[in-house]
Amino acid sequence: MKNMLKIRMKVTQYLIQNYFASTLKTPDFCLVMKECKIQNKFLSKKDSIHATTAMSFLQVETSFGSPGGYSFGLKDAKQTLELLRSRRLVSAECHFHNILSKLSFVSPCFIVVSVFLFIFSSAGLTAELTPEQRAKIQLLNTSTIQTPSERLNYNLGGLHSQNYGDYYYTEGKADQALNEYLDAVKKYTGTDKEPSIQFKIGLCYEALHHNNEAMDKYREILTKYPASKEISETRFHLAGYYYNQGQINEAMAYYQAIVANSGYYKAGSWLLACTYQKLGGCERNLNKGVLNDKSRECYNKAIQIAQGASDISEAQKLYLLSEQYMELQNYDKALAILNETLKKYPGNAVALYHKGYIYLQLGKPEQALADFNRILTMFAGKEEPMKTETMYCMGNYYYSIGKNDDAIAMLSPILSLSKKPDYYSSVLLLMAKIYKSKRDYSQAINYLTQIIAQPLNRQLTDAIHLEIAECYRLAGNYDSERIVLNAIIDTGTDSVLTAKAREMLELIPAPEEK
Repeated sequence: MKNMLKIRMKVTQYLIQNYFASTLKTPDFCLVMKECKIQNKFLSKKDSIHATTAMSFLQVETSFGSPGGYSFGLKDAKQTLELLRSRRLVSAECHFHNILSKLSFVSPCFIVVSVFLFIFSSAGLTAELTPEQRAKIQLLNTSTIQTPSERLNYNLGGLHSQNYGDYYYTEGKADQALNEYLDAVKKYTGTDKEPSIQFKIGLCYEALHHNNEAMDKYREILTKYPASKEISETRFHLAGYYYNQGQINEAMAYYQAIVANSGYYKAGSWLLACTYQKLGGCERNLNKGVLNDKSRECYNKAIQIAQGASDISEAQKLYLLSEQYMELQNYDKALAILNETLKKYPGNAVALYHKGYIYLQLGKPEQALADFNRILTMFAGKEEPMKTETMYCMGNYYYSIGKNDDAIAMLSPILSLSKKPDYYSSVLLLMAKIYKSKRDYSQAINYLTQIIAQPLNRQLTDAIHLEIAECYRLAGNYDSERIVLNAIIDTGTDSVLTAKAREMLELIPAPEEK
């Protein structure tokens, strides 16, 4: 019996692989059976039918989706299978017949795949997902199917667009996710699902650095859906935008609104703790970067929330606690928590990064660089946010000790990344400082000019222009310096910057008479 099942599995594998590869000509499907680890395990009939439904969903969307089909591989079928299991949806047979009833044409491939997988019900696909994949699946908003009637009559296109959008977003493909969400929101307009999808559209705009569109979308959510469960997160993202723009008071207003309405809008412990941490940062920023009683109160409140939270994981709790103790400059306590984190979760890149940062603050660069280099080794050849942030931190350190060439070696790869980090302008500014210290003023001006091309508020733009003016002065180009300084004075955005510009203007030597 076991050998017969092996033969059946191989026959099924061959048919699916060859049909997909020769007919659909989709790269993902050419590797479907390579990715699929069909194992010699006996599944229950129920699990096997769920596996069939997963592959059926996959095949329907490929054959009858957008022109050319969706380029989805078996990874997505595995996710669909997991969703079916976790959500305990209506039986696979109902889904199967529901799909068939919605199609005006059924491809031979769909029939072949479905029939073979149903026939060999004891030799179905096993969906053994990693913890990371399971965590991603939990993020998917699959609560759109509620009652049995809805399960049989739901809007197939809208549901799939939303879930595909979730998948693309968690994979870092915000442009593809955006297209799916824009399609889904049309089908869910006027329903209780619309606020959630609109919020995800805002997240995609933000990930694509379309900040104006993202902020407009978030403000629209606050206006149109004031009682939705996305309100607190929407305010959190708006606050983050204003904070990054240097508009601290505006940011604080949104953070304080989250705290004031946390009970009504059911903000979770994670969001509340992060909000108090951000409020601490705002208070500190207003105090010129120095810890004060107000900022300490905020960080301690975040610690209190994290310690008593029952709705976050242990890893999240350890992360929050280490962050707060770092902000409070209690480095011994922070290091103890980070060491505990690494003991329970070896190879945790965030914990390694924080340890490295603390060692730099404690004047132990060798230990810091050892942790940083472990991160670079972990993500060698990959574009990973944690790797990028580590390189930026190392570049900062090398610049601080006068190793400009080493700093440039660390920072240059960040500038060529296909996906720019949120602190891209800070990288450009650091590069400008490095070249300024090397007395290569033309290169310094080049990087400063690139910063101005980024979305900045007027005050930050004028501050960068002051840096450009100083580089012109050091290069002896007084005419260009004068033009830049007069432009700052004409805008008059900030009294301090304007006064500094006037002061620099008075120091420019008078033009020599010809």
